[in-house]
Amino acid sequence: MKKSLLILLTLLSAAVSLNGCEYPGSELSEAAGQDGEGIVRELEEIEELVIEETEVLAGTEEEEESDPEGDKHLKLKVTDPGYDICSLSFWQRHDYRYGPSIMLHEDGSMDVWLSSPGDSKNEYDYIMYKHSDDGGQTWTEDKAVLYPTPDSMDRLSVCDPDVFYYDGYYYMGYTSTISEEFTGFSNSIFLARAKEPDGPYEKWNGSGFGGVPEPILYYDGPGIGWGRGEPAFVVMDDKVFLYATMDGYTRDYGRIRATEVWTADLDEDWPEKLEFQGYAVDRTDSPEGAEYVYSDCDSLDVSYVEEYGKFVAVCTNRRFYTDSCLLYFESDDGISFDRVSELNENVVCGCHNSGIMGDEEGHIGPGDPVLVGYAYAGEGNREWGSWVTRFAPVSIELSDTVDRSEEDKQNLKQSISYSGSQGSETEVVGANPLSSVMVLGEGDFSTRFFRMDGNHRRTYLNASDISFSNYDEKILSVKDGVLTPVALGTTLATIGYDGVYRDICFTVLPEPVTQRGEITEIFSPVEEYYIYMSGAFSTAVRPLIRYENNELHEVPAERLEALGIEIVSEDESVCSVRVDSVLVPGREGDTRVYVYLNGERGYAVDVHVRQ
Repeated sequence: MKKSLLILLTLLSAAVSLNGCEYPGSELSEAAGQDGEGIVRELEEIEELVIEETEVLAGTEEEEESDPEGDKHLKLKVTDPGYDICSLSFWQRHDYRYGPSIMLHEDGSMDVWLSSPGDSKNEYDYIMYKHSDDGGQTWTEDKAVLYPTPDSMDRLSVCDPDVFYYDGYYYMGYTSTISEEFTGFSNSIFLARAKEPDGPYEKWNGSGFGGVPEPILYYDGPGIGWGRGEPAFVVMDDKVFLYATMDGYTRDYGRIRATEVWTADLDEDWPEKLEFQGYAVDRTDSPEGAEYVYSDCDSLDVSYVEEYGKFVAVCTNRRFYTDSCLLYFESDDGISFDRVSELNENVVCGCHNSGIMGDEEGHIGPGDPVLVGYAYAGEGNREWGSWVTRFAPVSIELSDTVDRSEEDKQNLKQSISYSGSQGSETEVVGANPLSSVMVLGEGDFSTRFFRMDGNHRRTYLNASDISFSNYDEKILSVKDGVLTPVALGTTLATIGYDGVYRDICFTVLPEPVTQRGEITEIFSPVEEYYIYMSGAFSTAVRPLIRYENNELHEVPAERLEALGIEIVSEDESVCSVRVDSVLVPGREGDTRVYVYLNGERGYAVDVHVRQ
């Protein structure tokens, strides 16, 4: 029985007792003494309130009981082994397409964005695009649509794409890092947008789109942490839900794996307004003997199932291993997710980095086909980076109970099929070097441009074959394919060939430098730090430095002393700085941290300690 109903019944009982016994000081007793009918009127009014409240509560309970999805659960099933949308060539073993973001349009056509290898030298990953007009039966050749930006915070990689469409733009979230000391670690989340699914894309620069990229969610933990990345988006009523992998450490270096939830109302500046809502799933590796063991469980991709009013999230568990599986979760509010079950039947072993198809806002509508995509190594393949991506159809229904019958099933023990070629269509456009340095008055730039096909074979191009745009004409002159420095400074330039575009960088200096030259600038990657006394994840200060040749680097704790960098807290009772650059909260309050380069103050950043 509801609490409010109990209160009213108690009042009614008390009023009835007053009819036979007078309580000193009671207003009801005084009214009864003055007017014998007063108590009757009081009883009638209370009885009416009880009846009204009973009717309201009964209606509420009836609505709750009639909610068909309230106590039901999603049940997914991979109905067919599916097919590969890419392949590995016999001779190019180190190749892959992973982390698919699959979008379904109203006309039944599909888009997919995937991670692929970079140039195998300076850049780890690119993002490729494919399109299908026949429901996924055939796909176009790969086209590179996003690259790292030289001398910026995403200069080493762009990977793990997820895309949604809103108000005329395709928004692509992606993972990147500038950490050279710990390859592939210290990742953050970045954002780009384009009018068309295959670009050209402009990157978020901290206050708008275009130019030098900055992360929308920065990883501020120790440099050895994988970081924050692998975004997934769902749009609900003009609000975006952003799901992000967070893989870091406690202050005593216990590893934590979780999936964060961030939201923002969609407007022109929404990346600046993201608010943390909590953790969707704690994916930290579980000890043996736990009810369910998370073991190298990777990123969540999320869609909203309109017919059932539930969010569904998929990932892989025991990734890369022979007993790997797909794993799915459900949620009613898009914030707190519960594990439902594994998917093993019709799933190839060695799977990792999965995605589930949704429409332009990440929804699955009634009657929509559903595909799940994942990369896999296959049986017997232990070669890192030799992966194929597969799409398979999925059914979704509601069940009265959580069905975990597939957790006892076996996956498909199947090897990768190799082909002779990845295709010869134009895939990548590039330059060597990606960042050119020139001394003012000493001649033209000697940059070489090329296209690269699906087999990573380069064909060098004349500068006159390349289009140039979005560069600062006060610094660089481009005429008939000749690039000439005009003034001191640095500018990005967008180069294009055969509909493929990317940014490269040009720096004009007053005199030659040897390699990187001296450090010319040290600055903070964030405006301020918030750390919590009870917070699980640790926070570390990792300064950014820029060299004379414009190269940008992030400095982990392991290199601070060698570069002459010292980090000092203004008030150690609020927050101290360990030798590993981790911030240790002492008490609630505010302070500042000062960063020195060779004994001179480089910058200061505010630190806020909260409970």
